[in-house]
Amino acid sequence: MKTVEFIYNNYNSIKEALKAFSPSDYQDLLVHIYTTKCCKEYIKDLQIELKKALGSPKIIGIAASKTFCNSSDLGEETVVSVTFFKHSRVSTALITDTQQPPLEILDSTSFAFVLSNDSGTNSRDLLRKLWQKESVVVAGGEFAKSAQNKGFVFHQEGIAEQGVVCACVHSSCLHIATHSLFSWRALGKEMVVTKADGNSLLEVDNRDVLTLYKQHFKQIDTTEILNIAQKFPLVLKRDKKLVARAPLEVTKNRGLLYPLDIQIGDRVQFGFGDIAQMEQELLETKRDLMSQQFESLFLFSSTYRREYLERDYQIELATFNALAPIAGALGSGVFDSHKSCSMTTSIVALSEADSSMQQKEISSELAVFAHHTTEKYLANLYETATQDLIDELFRLNQFRKAIEETTIYSITDTKGVITFANKNFAQLSEYSQEELVGKPHNIVRHPDMPKEAFRDLWETIKQGIPWRGTVKNRKKYGGYYYVNAYIFPIFGRDGECEEYVSFRDDITEQEERRSRLEGEIRVAQKSKESSLALLSQYENIIDTNSAIVRFDRDNTITYVNRGFCEIHGCKELGVQSLIGKKIAEIYDSRYFKKSAQKIYRKILRKKIWTGLTKNISMQGEIYYAETTISPILDVDGKLVEHMIISHDVTDLITAQKEIEETQKDIVFKMGAIGEVRSKETGNHVKRVAEYSYLIAKALGFSEQEANLLKIASPMHDIGKVGISDTILNKPARLSEEEFEVMKTHAEMGYEMLKGSKREILQAAAIVAREHHERYDGKGYPRGLRGKEIHIYGRITAIADVFDALSTKRVYKDPWDLEAIRNLIQEERGRQFDPNVSDVFLENFEKIVDIMKKHGD
Repeated sequence: MKTVEFIYNNYNSIKEALKAFSPSDYQDLLVHIYTTKCCKEYIKDLQIELKKALGSPKIIGIAASKTFCNSSDLGEETVVSVTFFKHSRVSTALITDTQQPPLEILDSTSFAFVLSNDSGTNSRDLLRKLWQKESVVVAGGEFAKSAQNKGFVFHQEGIAEQGVVCACVHSSCLHIATHSLFSWRALGKEMVVTKADGNSLLEVDNRDVLTLYKQHFKQIDTTEILNIAQKFPLVLKRDKKLVARAPLEVTKNRGLLYPLDIQIGDRVQFGFGDIAQMEQELLETKRDLMSQQFESLFLFSSTYRREYLERDYQIELATFNALAPIAGALGSGVFDSHKSCSMTTSIVALSEADSSMQQKEISSELAVFAHHTTEKYLANLYETATQDLIDELFRLNQFRKAIEETTIYSITDTKGVITFANKNFAQLSEYSQEELVGKPHNIVRHPDMPKEAFRDLWETIKQGIPWRGTVKNRKKYGGYYYVNAYIFPIFGRDGECEEYVSFRDDITEQEERRSRLEGEIRVAQKSKESSLALLSQYENIIDTNSAIVRFDRDNTITYVNRGFCEIHGCKELGVQSLIGKKIAEIYDSRYFKKSAQKIYRKILRKKIWTGLTKNISMQGEIYYAETTISPILDVDGKLVEHMIISHDVTDLITAQKEIEETQKDIVFKMGAIGEVRSKETGNHVKRVAEYSYLIAKALGFSEQEANLLKIASPMHDIGKVGISDTILNKPARLSEEEFEVMKTHAEMGYEMLKGSKREILQAAAIVAREHHERYDGKGYPRGLRGKEIHIYGRITAIADVFDALSTKRVYKDPWDLEAIRNLIQEERGRQFDPNVSDVFLENFEKIVDIMKKHGD
């Protein structure tokens, strides 16, 4: 392949530039035209002359604001670039407002040139489809129409005042190298796009974008914002690179219009161009291209980059022209492989597989940009100062988070109005943070606090002196709490107090304990005998209603009450028969062994253990108990003994299990209803349940979840109760209309079950709805694809199909097992989930065993 660039003047200039080439020697020809002459007749005449010279070239072009050829930044000129492909094929398309991107030209595309003056749907749709193909490299630019640019796009068959033109190169031997010169540096804090409409950016951090620029760039009016936003654009990260997009205009609704979509949630910062980084990137790109063999070089650049670099832009053009001739035009943004339209220069080097061209020797040195010395030092100073500030803010932010999580604090203005309340303060006061902010701090004042205390507080802090004291506050819903409060005045640089910060410690529990202790002492002093009588009654109540065992550190029983003898079946033997035994002797290891180690580890750490235990009485009967094991410590904190307190809950557990078994039985029988009506094989639902359970366990499901699917899967065809017998039991293939009716059973089954809050019926609703979905998206009722289908549906689908094929039905004989195995292998990734298919085939023998065990 070979590319020739030249300035067009007349037909002779075409003949002169292409005199060394014979079009018949090449498979396809692609012509780029960049012109500032916005005259359709001129373009038509030029195309006629190109066809006369080249035969049937593919042509794309745009009437742009400015063109360049080689290292010259041109004015009112027309630049033509002709690429001769030996082994590659080219397809072009011109897409206007009324058209959709032709998908056929995108097939087998290796590289795509895209030129647009649309800034709208067509451009976005085409780029989105191209960028979805990871192997396709995209180059080109946006030449947005505006009051200054009345241009148009065109290809060999037509011209459009608004649209996008595309040339796709189809090749199996095309080698492509791309580079994008970004050279942007982020400035200031990270912000979030909070409102956007298509290409229009409206709000950032909930502020309209014009106000945002006015706040950060003082003394500018609305007419200057567009210019400022182009010099200091908003940048965002794409593939670890900073991408900057220049706005095209200020919209009527106080927004900024950009070449491509703006996404709500994008995180952006202000950016500025780093001259030193631009020089470094330019040198690295030049050296990288020098190390490669290429036959054609294409360059697309942004008007705003040229305006930023000023006369240094000629250095950038000359750098690449030294490698190979270049031609092009300046657009409002450049398309590149980072899925963006950025204020950048993008370079694409191409060669075909049989290239034998060697790169000529070129100096790897780079002419230093002619000016901006101050900006270079400023960028370095900014980087160092910003990093220092970021480090300090990072440490400060950690302190702030620590305070936020561990303390109770608020901030008020000098009038006592709350301007900030952290979540701990909100939780303690029972108000939300939103309810507190903007309210006077006396919103939490308790009537028990004397006015004199608050008068002292205000007189102290108004003198600039911190105040400390105990305060009783009122909660939102009438409760109270005590805090130790520390209030600090915060001063500005002028020495004036700007706000107050209050930190608190919640001492409610201590205050209540102190108050309760004082009351108890008074009661004890007043009536010691009465207190002892009450204590005796409490002990009697506990002894009557609970089973209590105490054992020492050697696990020897020291005390057993009547309640324990009752539930453990040793009432007739009496309490004394158990004293002195080891605790393990009265708990059967068959039922207590699993939890014994866990309990033992916890109580050795002097912790309380609570849980449900399964026990066996001395008569051999199983009983369940809610059990608490507590360590008993002496005054020095040493372990003395343990106490077990149990409550018999056997009747409750038994009733619960009966309810669960009843639910399972009902679900299974409901699942069989649909099969009976359709005269399916008698054990169909039982086999599908067993298959589903086996697959779920092999996929790593817990026993609980695998059992849930086993119970729910028999309901997969419950919706068939709504299908007529003539369709259900037709002994032949269903017609198209009958099959559409049959397909409704999936949605009907879901509608029957979806309203239940029971976990089993919720799982059954999922299975009923999704067991006919296909992994490739061609199933029904909703055409879900891949993992959009719930795993329950993907498992039940393969279980149902296997059983349907392996058993006799009214309309068919059973399939051979090897034929079924081959079908499941063939449908892997199409009808069935690949992972589920693999597990099914790995366990095929076990599946067949289930089929035989539960045969009809």
